[in-house]
Amino acid sequence: MGVACFAAGNALLILAFAAGGLDSSDTAVFGWKQQAACVAGVVVAAVGLALMARERGEAPQDPPSRELLVCAAQLLGLCALAVAQPLFDLLSDNAEFFAARGSGGLDVTVFTIVVALGPPLLLFGVELLAGLVDRRARRAVHLLFVAGLVALLVLNVLSDADHVPTEILLLVAAYAGAVAAVAVWATRPAALLATAMAPAAVLFALLFVTSPSISALFAAEASGGAAVSARDVPVVMVVFDEFPTNLLLSAPNRIDARRFPNFARLARTSNWYANATTVADETSLAVPAILTGEYPKPGELPISSQHPDNLFTLLARTHRLNVHEEVTALCPERLCRGTREDFGRRMRSIASDGWVVYRRLVLPAGLREGLPDITTGWKGFGGSSAPAPTGEDVARATGSGRAERYEEFLGSLVASGRPSLDFVHVLVPHVPWTYLPSGRAYSHDDFLPGLTPDYRWTGDAGARFSGYQRMLLQARYADRLLGELLRRLRRTGGFDRAVVVVVADHGAAMRPNDFRRRFTRANVGELAPMPLFIKEPGQHRGRTITSHVRTLDVLPTVADLVGARLPWRPDGRSLVSGTYPEPARLRFHRVFGGVDVVASVKRLERERAAALSEQLRLFGTGSSFPGLGGPGRRDELIGRSVADVPPRPGGAQLVVADAAELQHVDPASGVVPAFVTGGAPGVGLGDHREVAVAVNGRVAAVGETFDLNQGQAFAIMVPDRVLRPGRNDVRAFEVGK
Repeated sequence: MGVACFAAGNALLILAFAAGGLDSSDTAVFGWKQQAACVAGVVVAAVGLALMARERGEAPQDPPSRELLVCAAQLLGLCALAVAQPLFDLLSDNAEFFAARGSGGLDVTVFTIVVALGPPLLLFGVELLAGLVDRRARRAVHLLFVAGLVALLVLNVLSDADHVPTEILLLVAAYAGAVAAVAVWATRPAALLATAMAPAAVLFALLFVTSPSISALFAAEASGGAAVSARDVPVVMVVFDEFPTNLLLSAPNRIDARRFPNFARLARTSNWYANATTVADETSLAVPAILTGEYPKPGELPISSQHPDNLFTLLARTHRLNVHEEVTALCPERLCRGTREDFGRRMRSIASDGWVVYRRLVLPAGLREGLPDITTGWKGFGGSSAPAPTGEDVARATGSGRAERYEEFLGSLVASGRPSLDFVHVLVPHVPWTYLPSGRAYSHDDFLPGLTPDYRWTGDAGARFSGYQRMLLQARYADRLLGELLRRLRRTGGFDRAVVVVVADHGAAMRPNDFRRRFTRANVGELAPMPLFIKEPGQHRGRTITSHVRTLDVLPTVADLVGARLPWRPDGRSLVSGTYPEPARLRFHRVFGGVDVVASVKRLERERAAALSEQLRLFGTGSSFPGLGGPGRRDELIGRSVADVPPRPGGAQLVVADAAELQHVDPASGVVPAFVTGGAPGVGLGDHREVAVAVNGRVAAVGETFDLNQGQAFAIMVPDRVLRPGRNDVRAFEVGK
């Protein structure tokens, strides 16, 4: 009878998932009938399990010592499958997770041991404590752990079934765990199978540390080629991240000086390479290309053992190194020990971010809300969830202290008898977009509407406009950071005689129905161009250079300017000596997607010009807070009284989300609720509406709804200057021409 009930329950579950179309991307296919069948299947199968357990009775007990060994082996094997294997599998293909922290063989070894042995040892310790009370209590705790680990394993397998309701996924996982626990308790074959999985812990660990990318982290740091000689010339290099050149422009080859005053100021005293392009679409390869002058090779890690010849090793003998890397670790630890995180901080960072990665891997989509996006970088997302509006949480709220680390770099700029190489990579304006031009942050919850799961922009104009505006606002914040650097250099007296390089690793694309950060033949005009400014020692007059240069040329140019002879032959060419052979075609390395993209200079110029034209249409020029008029450029509404802008007759009733935050605004905290989001209940897909957001009685911004979760939502930025301390009256209503 028990076997029959158990079989019938499982048959119902299988039929429910088959009828629901498990492989479909349609979120509506798993309806109430399938959900009811799942619940019924679980109940019937559970009854069958109870009957089977009653029929079989408790199996003969093993001696206590043997039973403990069996339990330990079962926990070791199940933890390997449910915890270690998902993490090892993901990170073996993404060794940048470790390289971004400067982690080497020691860090990886400790991580591997902790992941493979830590969870089972912890669980086994709890079992032993329960055993001090009663043997049956210890056995019950063990079966509970078996059920939980199997449930995690099932959730990992089903985590991509986004069309199945979260409650059903949790129910199925819990059911699977219960089945496994009862089977291990009541049947000898299941118990033997669970015990036999123990060697998987060692196998997965060995496969992880011997994988090609992870094993490269164990390689000894190479010494690299040092310059034979170099002049007494300081070098300051700032690498911004994910910064399209077009954001700076008011016209081709013209910086918008009102919107970006500090970039314009730098251009007046340096060489601005207005048509500079990157060579890779991923930071882990784009930054090494800047620092080595060499074209990326597939599979390379951004670590010193794989890039021994770089800017840091070149100037190590002649310059004091002050290096602040973010995603790369090209400066050998022996040279940059003072600016590297110590072992303890690295391991805490790995633990924090690893916990986020694991939850992203195993939790259903419905339970991932509020978790940081792990695709926006290789570290620092362990604390980047939606912020609480307090000063202490600003660093965590805004991408784990990007601004704070930059301020730390500025504080390290000191005059010394020996020329210095001051280098910083700042993750701005890279996502998450959360900074305002004023330097304040806003709550964001990693919300990027308009992006598909494979990170293409949809054709939804309202969602894409929201992202475009936020990127532009964060680029204005980058201008603020640049201004702080220039003022600091002038105060210390180092600006005039230094080589100052301001560059970005790559751009970002905003084309509808195309990738945001992956080269295609259609988006290179937006993704490839990035800012490049090089100020020569003693230079006081700026030049705009329109030749098509590459980030590969930065390292040879710096070497030329400081009089250092390169002991290796880079792929780039110096921009300040001899003639520069301008290419007719450019090659761009795609980290994902295999074959490199090759584009003619003329085609790139056409695509870039079209993108700039679209940007100027949407955001104009000069405005300190661009885009307040929304995609339709309803600038005439901004600042008008709500009484003068009546809602559209018969318009949608709009609901503002997180209204509580708007009632307790504290600008002094550094975080303000300037990102106003909400929805339009009852309005269906494709039915886009024009929305005005009024703050304290006046229209602050206009936007457009976009498709989200079978309905319409809006996400509109308002200037922080319109938010007053304390309570704010914020309304959203539909407008129309």
